[in-house]
Amino acid sequence: MRRLLTTGMGSEFGSQVENAARSFHDLHIQEWPGAVTALGGVEAIAARNPDVLLLGPELDQAVALETAAKLARVAPAVTVVLATRPDDDTWRRALEAGVRAVVDPDAPLDEVHQALESALDNSQRIRSLAAGRSYAHRVIVISSPKGGVGKTVVAVNLALALAHGTQEKVAIVDLDLAFGDVAHVLMLTPEHTITDAAAAMPDLDITALKVFLTAHPANVFALCSPDDPTEADDISPEAATAIIDLLTTEFPYVIVDTAGGFGDHTYSVMEHASDLVFVSDMDVPSIINVRKALELIDRLGIVDHNRHLVLNRADSRVGLQLDEVTAAAGVPVDLALPSSRHIPISVNEGRPILLSRPRSQFARRITRLAAELQIAAPALTTGEAP
Repeated sequence: MRRLLTTGMGSEFGSQVENAARSFHDLHIQEWPGAVTALGGVEAIAARNPDVLLLGPELDQAVALETAAKLARVAPAVTVVLATRPDDDTWRRALEAGVRAVVDPDAPLDEVHQALESALDNSQRIRSLAAGRSYAHRVIVISSPKGGVGKTVVAVNLALALAHGTQEKVAIVDLDLAFGDVAHVLMLTPEHTITDAAAAMPDLDITALKVFLTAHPANVFALCSPDDPTEADDISPEAATAIIDLLTTEFPYVIVDTAGGFGDHTYSVMEHASDLVFVSDMDVPSIINVRKALELIDRLGIVDHNRHLVLNRADSRVGLQLDEVTAAAGVPVDLALPSSRHIPISVNEGRPILLSRPRSQFARRITRLAAELQIAAPALTTGEAP
């Protein structure tokens, strides 16, 4: 039985929710008695372990967002839906607080039903992640239909967040074979690259493979891209996939940073992934290309994984609202990352923002994604931004 906990509904919207919920035969609706700040507060709500918390239109928005943010830290499997009139600023603040969907209280019945269905599916997905499904490890492929959207920055900071939060070793593979930047972003000087690992195939084992990794002090181990772009032709998709499979025997988390666009290497490693993270920025072509990519991998039968959409520079004022992004991409935005002048500085200095500014909004949000990707661990926090 799935559980929907509601608060601040009002009679009219409450009736609409009840009508929308009737088609969910396994859904139990319960109303939270009184204010969300009373009766033990967020911890008491988390103790009820609902699948979805619906914050109604009669709840003060500041209180609603504070509740969502606290709940995201103590119970990340609970999906929060906010009922309010959506605009771009509301969407931005809601995503920052960990809200997964915003629904207009005056929305027609089918839209309310769709919001509930999406929220329930999201909760089930996160609970599967927390249970680790059948995974003994996670292979997290970071990709984008085009370059220049901050994919490597996301990959590197996510690797650091996982290493910090789990206290486990994390491997990161730079599969942008011609122009990879992982070594530069982590300020590494590799003695070996993925070219050496591929050359040792098919006799390569994990003991030999570890020799080709370059260690970062934060418990992250990088298999860097070739120094010479022409060496990319020496590394077959099959070799890349075999190398990643070997890494999973030693590392519970393997991050794969792919080249912009989708080539044979990317498709090959996607078939072995537990999670696909698509990175886009706030322009229509990039978002539409994400949708095309999702449709393509469906047609190719690459479906045995979890999907996450990360919207980079989500606070850019480019005339595009976050609900329009969701509609254009065909999937909800899992994480909205802010613009920051400190990000290019961190890239130039080779000190990722998770290390240089761990209390920044960017770092806190990457950490939240890392918490969802943990095999079985509580949510992470890095404190409030100054």
